[in-house]
Order: sequence, then structure tokens, then C-alpha cells
Amino acid sequence: MKSIFILALLSLSITASSFAGNYHLNESKLEAAFNESVDVSNDKFVSAFFNTSPAEASMMLSADGGMDKHTLAAIVAFAELFLGVGILIPIHRLVLGCGGKEIKVVALYCVTLGGCGLLPIVDGIFLIMDQGGTQYIDNTKFLMWTN
Repeated sequence: MKSIFILALLSLSITASSFAGNYHLNESKLEAAFNESVDVSNDKFVSAFFNTSPAEASMMLSADGGMDKHTLAAIVAFAELFLGVGILIPIHRLVLGCGGKEIKVVALYCVTLGGCGLLPIVDGIFLIMDQGGTQYIDNTKFLMWTN
């Protein structure tokens, strides 16, 4: 039974790879699709993501057109939790900076498994609630929201 399954899997993979040579990219259609696309700037993205007005969204953006560090870190905190990497690597903390204590913070996240998976959630909530955006930048504490 096992050999029949392996033989069927092998024949299926050979058949699938034989059709791979027939695929050709139509660059004119691709170029036409790009020309018909709509430009979505950062303020529209932030406005849609946070359900705010475009004026409030433009305030969330920095002068160079990118998002503020704390807004980006909040998005990354929730994304890394859903992707499963937030338990071992606190990417949102690395985005914010740890004042030279990056190795210590990453090591503590690894040892505690991100506070059993709760630290990225709590960090993301506090980053969203932060009005000024400077309290958590280059914070050297393991629990950045403690006093």
C-alpha cells in the first residue's frame, strides 16, 4: 500500500512538472494591469486600517510619508502574534528600539515564550493607546509599559 502511494505521488509530481513548461507570462497584459491600477497612498491605508478620517490618518504619518514608529510597531505586534513569531522574536520591540538592550529583550522573550504569548497582545494594545508615541521608543525595560 505504501509503495502504491509513493508511486502515485511520484507520477503526479512528474505530470505536474511536465505542464510547468507551458506557462508563459504575458507581459503586455501585466503592464496593462499595472497601468489600470489605483494608487493607494499611506494615508488611505491608515485611514482604512484604523477606521479614521483621512485628516486623522495624515496626522498618524510622519513628515517623510512613512508611519510613525509606534503605529508601525502596533501593527507589527499583532501581525507577529498571528504569524507565530512574536513568541520568540519581539520584532515590534526591535522596530521601536531597546536602547542598546536588544539582546536582553530578545533573550527574555525567548525564555518566557513571549510571556506565554500575552506580551505581543499587551504591547500592541499599549502602543495603540499611546498618544504621544515617544514613551515606548528606546525603552530598555522588558515590560515596556511598566513604570
